Amino acid sequence: MGLEALYICQYGLESSHGTPVAADTRLGCIVGFPEDDREKVAPMQSLGTRMGRNLDAAYTKRVLADGITVNAADGAYFQLLPWALSCGLRGNISPSAGGDGDYTWTFAVNQTGTEDIDSSTLEGADDTGAYESAYCMMKSFTMGGAIDEGDVTFNSEWFGDKVIPTTKTPAISFPSVSMMYGKTSQVYIDSSWANLGNTELANCLVNWEISVETGTHPKFWGSSQREFDGHNQGYVEGQLVLTFERTSGVYAEEAYYRHASTYGATTRFVRLTNTGPIIGGATPHSVTFDVAGIWTSWGSIGTSKNGNNLDVATLSFGYDLTGAQGLSIDVVTDVAAI
Repeated sequence: MGLEALYICQYGLESSHGTPVAADTRLGCIVGFPEDDREKVAPMQSLGTRMGRNLDAAYTKRVLADGITVNAADGAYFQLLPWALSCGLRGNISPSAGGDGDYTWTFAVNQTGTEDIDSSTLEGADDTGAYESAYCMMKSFTMGGAIDEGDVTFNSEWFGDKVIPTTKTPAISFPSVSMMYGKTSQVYIDSSWANLGNTELANCLVNWEISVETGTHPKFWGSSQREFDGHNQGYVEGQLVLTFERTSGVYAEEAYYRHASTYGATTRFVRLTNTGPIIGGATPHSVTFDVAGIWTSWGSIGTSKNGNNLDVATLSFGYDLTGAQGLSIDVVTDVAAI
């Protein structure tokens, strides 16, 4: 019988973009392949009949698996992030090793030049059959954390080559996963990139959500093949939405959006951290988002929880000329290579 979802999901990192490889790593999340990875057309032609679409001339006019999803909606884990971010934000990097079995992966957006993004062959299988798509890269991702409920989620959208039936790569063990806790999230807000992480806005964070458009996209050129020919990376865009319980510190930060006497737009520098289980010694799994931006929305009226007033603030990312950066993500986990 066929199952509702592809319940075995795994990947192999490609040494050459678009050349399929066997999977070597299981994923602790769900992969969804689009049903319309190839656009088929029966052209309307003058057949002299009341049904004008000529089935004998039907053809496939475009091939692209756009809208592949890789989701950990029921709980994100730290070991997922190095691979996913390497296939969308910054690739071909090596982590720095610590002394407790920990490895730090730094995904600082390369602000000039061409980025070397990694690609993967994704496999998904149920008890009936298996499918794969090569040349898979991440277009966007959203992570969110709920402090009270304790949830952290990761949802992402990818593109890839055509989806084809395959034989599932066998005997890959389920990975070791270190789950992320929503409660162990902290936020820091400072006035410069150099000072990021110095000033915690404490005792107020309720929820957070970060969304990033990686800019990674497929490129089609005239050639002898039907699939896309390459990829490139355009602008990196994103926003961070923070829900605060209203405090004097939150009220003071709101002034950078709702200026009392001017209509200025003040750049703010936000560090969001989430800390997980201990890897070894005293080193925990963690992810740190460093972002520069301006507050583009601040809802402070009419929202409450358990009788406490809430503020919902949106920081839209941009480039800070002084710090020469706008987005950097550090992941500390026990993954030495993807």
